[in-house]
Amino acid sequence: MLKSILFLLLFSITLFSKTLIFGVVPYMNKTELFKIYTPLTNYLSKELNCDIKIHIAKDYDNLYFLIKENQVDFAILGPFLYVQTKQRLNNIEYLATATRNIRGQNYWSYKSHIITLEKSSIESIKNLKGKSFAFTDKNSTSGFLYPISMLKQEGINYKTDFEKVYYLKKHDRVIDALLKGSIDAGAAYDKAIFKAIQEHPMTIRILKRSKPIPNDSYLATTRLNKEEIQKLRKALLAYKNNQPGMELSGFVYLKESEYDSVKEVSSTLQK
Repeated sequence: MLKSILFLLLFSITLFSKTLIFGVVPYMNKTELFKIYTPLTNYLSKELNCDIKIHIAKDYDNLYFLIKENQVDFAILGPFLYVQTKQRLNNIEYLATATRNIRGQNYWSYKSHIITLEKSSIESIKNLKGKSFAFTDKNSTSGFLYPISMLKQEGINYKTDFEKVYYLKKHDRVIDALLKGSIDAGAAYDKAIFKAIQEHPMTIRILKRSKPIPNDSYLATTRLNKEEIQKLRKALLAYKNNQPGMELSGFVYLKESEYDSVKEVSSTLQK
């Protein structure tokens, strides 16, 4: 009995004896990202009794590389990059999906939007032909994958129908470029747009919204063993931050089938 207790004590101490590296996709500026994820890493540090370092990747491709090369212990990926990564690599394991608090309710999905300025003469997707347009990154779900699907539904080919196409990496950069008049229209996810609407009322026109998209996925690499992955997943699923408007309010465990819509949009666009 005494040996069992000593073993459990030793196991709990040494389970996360190293600093965990948390890889974050750079979909917003660094200040916003640290504001969003520091409460989570502080919580996990206490729950897991270890230090956790937030590592913001240079871009989407860089985060994929870090995961592939096992240079992070766990990471957050948008649904499109998550689906791609899971298809290509065998060194990852799904942990959980993030939820957001909107008006007191926790949601595990969000939407992509195609936007222009309210004062613009562009009143529909079809009016975008010959205009300049900004995406975020080609690995972004709401900043590229779903927008080009919505454009395609309206007969717009993003490769040939725009005067110029920009890839601005971050959602807030797309909105800033739009507000400055550097582009005619662009694509971004809902929270970035709603924030801009609050700060600049009556300036942004939403041309089209996507269907619900699963929120960001969290995954672990093989730098963690099975016991560590289980403990990390348990801690994530117990996390709660229900203040209204929180970008990250908690987590749910989704069936793989919940990502079928992302796979379908991706496969349709490859045809």
